[in-house]
Amino acid sequence: MDSIIYEFEKVTKYPLLKFLNDYRLFMLNSYPIVLQYYSGETDEIDNTHLNFLSKLTKDCVTLGVQFKNFSSKFSTCGYWELMELVEALTAAVEKINKLPKFLRTSKTKYGYKPYIQVDTTVGGLRTMEEVANSIKNVSGENSDWIDLMLNNDLNESDWEIDELKSISAFVNNATDIVVTTILDQPIGERIYGKDICKNITFVDNDLDIVLYKDNIDQKCAILLELNRGDVPENPLFGKDMSLISGSTVKQFSYPILVEDITNIFMQNDLFEYVNVKGFKFSEGDMTLTCDIKTKYDYKTEQKITI
Repeated sequence: MDSIIYEFEKVTKYPLLKFLNDYRLFMLNSYPIVLQYYSGETDEIDNTHLNFLSKLTKDCVTLGVQFKNFSSKFSTCGYWELMELVEALTAAVEKINKLPKFLRTSKTKYGYKPYIQVDTTVGGLRTMEEVANSIKNVSGENSDWIDLMLNNDLNESDWEIDELKSISAFVNNATDIVVTTILDQPIGERIYGKDICKNITFVDNDLDIVLYKDNIDQKCAILLELNRGDVPENPLFGKDMSLISGSTVKQFSYPILVEDITNIFMQNDLFEYVNVKGFKFSEGDMTLTCDIKTKYDYKTEQKITI
């Protein structure tokens, strides 16, 4: 890998080694602090860490452009492995930028908090005390009017009783939930669960569902059809169709396709392995045959035509 990095820097004139070192330093020193801030554990953060994240994000975009611009000069599999490494690092950086979404936190006047933000109004004969009481009645949240004013950085002179003013109420999102009963005991094949049928249909005036092993088969089919760009939160997740579309038997990259499919299934805790045991071309279409096994001993064979 060292020789590939050296050749990459020689061809592109881009300091890849510095980027990799910056990424390592960020994950070691800045990421834990950014995580604490975005999760609401701390109210303040040194802007140095956020600026570092912003710079790393821009570097990921620039680096991706380098691979695209110089793709014709990268001819060995080592460059593809390097590109996959950089794509994985880029996906990690994008996820860090979206931590508030994954952590279900909202930005308040005092940093990020594990709250759900709700827009409401005060005034129009509606007092702060009444807004606080309505939150208690709906959510059971122990909120008071002082908290509302502090969270919105309001003084009593900032609103009038006969004039509506928009404010934000915050409902705690870190609530402990205790499950006391299980409606469908996970015994035998019930452990595979149930889901709504992907082909939306109605049975007995209700949505049709797939049960147990049929649910696993449906999940496998959905994952096999997943392409990059199908998941907005992770645009690098899925099969890279740019390496497949328009390719002949001799041109398309079979190892990369197999690796993409493996990565899709291995990110789901349900599955133990997926083996692509064969493929064939027929009339311009390519059909893959896969053996898939869950961690609960269920095996299935799935085929997908690309």
